[in-house]
Amino acid sequence: MDGMGQGDGVQHAAGAELNESDPDGRFDQWAVVDVMGHQRYVGKVSEQTIAGKGFIRIDVPAVGDRLCFTKLLGTGSIYAISPVSEQVARAMCEQLRQAPIAEYDLPKLPSGTSHLVDDEADYEVDSV
Repeated sequence: MDGMGQGDGVQHAAGAELNESDPDGRFDQWAVVDVMGHQRYVGKVSEQTIAGKGFIRIDVPAVGDRLCFTKLLGTGSIYAISPVSEQVARAMCEQLRQAPIAEYDLPKLPSGTSHLVDDEADYEVDSV
């Protein structure tokens, strides 16, 4: 190839090796994804199609007390994808402490409420 390390087994500066050997030619590796709005996600990055549209799927690993989560991003919102090794990605996750959704996006629930739907409510169904 061109000696830049793409698919030729050469390690990149961040320890990543581009994997072009996927039979489908799909991207599937650890990376840092920079998104509009000064957001950054780090995890195992792959492609996913939903309703015929392509999305970038980022599987963010669990860190400490935070559970793992998946983020799907439209390709138009991404301005950079930087492949890194799994070791580098996990170390970055420790520092970034990414969250699946910001707390201010969640609805305010009454104190002691843990569900959006009341499981114990009595519902009447009108017969037709």
